[in-house]
Amino acid sequence: MIEPELHDKELQKALAEKLAPFVGRTLGLAVSGGSDSRALLELAANWARETNSELRVATVDHGLRIEARSEAKWVGEICAQRGISHDILVWENWDGQGNLQAQARRARYHLIAEWAVAGGVATVALGHTADDVAETFLMRLARSSGVDGLAHMRSEFEREGMLFTRPLLSMRRESLRMFLRERGATWVEDPSNQDSKFERVKMRSVLRELETCGLETKKITQVAENLKQASIALKTYAAKEAEAAMEIEDCDVLLDWEQLKKMPEDIQRRLLIGALSWVSPSEYSPRSRALAQVFAQLTDQGASTLSGCILTLKSSKIRIFRELSAVSEPVEAHGSAAFDWDNRWHVSGEFPEHARVAALGEQGLAACPEWRASGRRRQSLLSSPSVWVGAELVAAPLAKKHKYLVATPLRDKEDLIRILLSH
Repeated sequence: MIEPELHDKELQKALAEKLAPFVGRTLGLAVSGGSDSRALLELAANWARETNSELRVATVDHGLRIEARSEAKWVGEICAQRGISHDILVWENWDGQGNLQAQARRARYHLIAEWAVAGGVATVALGHTADDVAETFLMRLARSSGVDGLAHMRSEFEREGMLFTRPLLSMRRESLRMFLRERGATWVEDPSNQDSKFERVKMRSVLRELETCGLETKKITQVAENLKQASIALKTYAAKEAEAAMEIEDCDVLLDWEQLKKMPEDIQRRLLIGALSWVSPSEYSPRSRALAQVFAQLTDQGASTLSGCILTLKSSKIRIFRELSAVSEPVEAHGSAAFDWDNRWHVSGEFPEHARVAALGEQGLAACPEWRASGRRRQSLLSSPSVWVGAELVAAPLAKKHKYLVATPLRDKEDLIRILLSH
């Protein structure tokens, strides 16, 4: 629920309730200098002082505006006045290709997570507000998103090994700006927030128009919250169905086709997305149209591909396994070594000189005459880990050639259930 106009003590109390789990720990703040994160900094500084908690602040300089570095330094000066540690994180890797905002967002989370882990930060707080919830709702509505896409922003989520929290989601942007004005505090106005070529800026304009028709931000965020509860119910239902309908074999997922056909279409979609994510993790889930095509191809042809996976239908079982062409590049290994490979396997062993770990492939499988004794499917073995020295295969543990390498799956069925409950 979005709260009414909150100021001073009310704002501070609301933030303290959200940050209660982090009292006495090191809390990170992502502060750009804009009004939302600027208010977060002021409120969190008061909270830290009252609770004897430590704050660390990071500002990301994307290198896209000349003013960005001076704005980041300005945030650092504010932090210094309050005795708060501050670091500037610089993004330097954009190649000018693709969606700039999407790549900048991805880079921002990566830089912040890396900074937080290195600095012993328990959680990073972000400055998203109720206005962001409403804007995101409209953006996703324009893309015909389903229940999950339209659901309220998550108040907490994990990315790149770091927990992020959004303690301002119940607060309006204007309430936070009023809070800052009352203290004589200023903030940075990013010119891109006025650039109508960006989708979010367009939606802010749409929101103003909608409010004149009685469709206020408060009502939109309430709808998003209602959809969040519906999303949770659907995820729980999907996870329950998965317990009986899905099996794990090494790094493959098997899905009972007859059970799947009896399920509601939304649950079918969730189980398939969950299985694909388990086998081949990806930042984005496949689109509904692509999923519909997979179901059609499985029905008509008994096979399909999607998201770096191959799907086959045989004997009323859908098998989902890694596509050979999507497997990671070979990894060099020497001496005693252990590491994760292709985000599926943990490999370890005593490796010879000039060894590399790579997918077994057709050439490798041909060098494993006893592979059938493993009981594993041929296509699954093609993308399994193996050790090579030059053109010679020296180890393939899943294909009955065990020298040097031990390979164990990184995930199990419990991880699949967690994916269904969280995605």
